[in-house]
Amino acid sequence: MPEQKTRSEKTSFKDKDWSERVQRLGDEAEAVYELDRTNRNIRHFEHGLRRPPLTGREINLLPASVKYAPDFIEVHKGKPRYVEVQGMGRDQTFKLKDEKHQALAEADSDMAVYLFVWNNVVRRYVLLPMLQVSTLVLAAYEAGDVGVFDPDGRPKPYTRLSWEKIVANAPSYRIAPARS
Repeated sequence: MPEQKTRSEKTSFKDKDWSERVQRLGDEAEAVYELDRTNRNIRHFEHGLRRPPLTGREINLLPASVKYAPDFIEVHKGKPRYVEVQGMGRDQTFKLKDEKHQALAEADSDMAVYLFVWNNVVRRYVLLPMLQVSTLVLAAYEAGDVGVFDPDGRPKPYTRLSWEKIVANAPSYRIAPARS
């Protein structure tokens, strides 16, 4: 007899409560990033917040520059750069909150920021410089590819970017690395 799935397993990630989502948020994408960097001998270390002992409300009170600080710093070809890691859902749409985009663009003025986008469905990722991300965001706004997250009465506008558009504008994309 097939095993019965729990409510938590049946519910899509985006529809789960914050308390459930925060336990896994970013784990898969960050694991792929770290494995890829380790396999390619690219030095990297954690930089941004990773499950701080704060409530969702407390996190929302943090300045955007702290809340959305890039996840990693890596050294690529002798130069340090920030890397923000984010996955995308089954709908093949990358959703970038406006306030996160703004914070990353500001960080990019201090040191180069790259966005590592993980697509679990096709098991591929891309690494985009922030300038390219901003160009895609602007085009998405002009095309009306926008939405609003509003899980708790605090609307957060975001831009929708399709995987096809991201790949078409990325310098390259890669297949997920094999486990070592």
